[in-house]
Amino acid sequence: MTNTQELLNKLLVQLFNDILHIEENSLKNIDLMDLSMTEIHTIEAVGIKDAKTMGELHMI
Repeated sequence: MTNTQELLNKLLVQLFNDILHIEENSLKNIDLMDLSMTEIHTIEAVGIKDAKTMGELHMI
């Protein structure tokens, strides 16, 4: 891996971790405190407004 690729990888990992931290902090401020991030992401994948079929979920 080149230095540029390593730097980009490091920045993307940090960005992902920062976003995860922001999401976790946001959960503390709403009524879904008993749900994990995995559960929130699952609900998001299934969709609240645009519900998906099991086949469509398999493709995600």
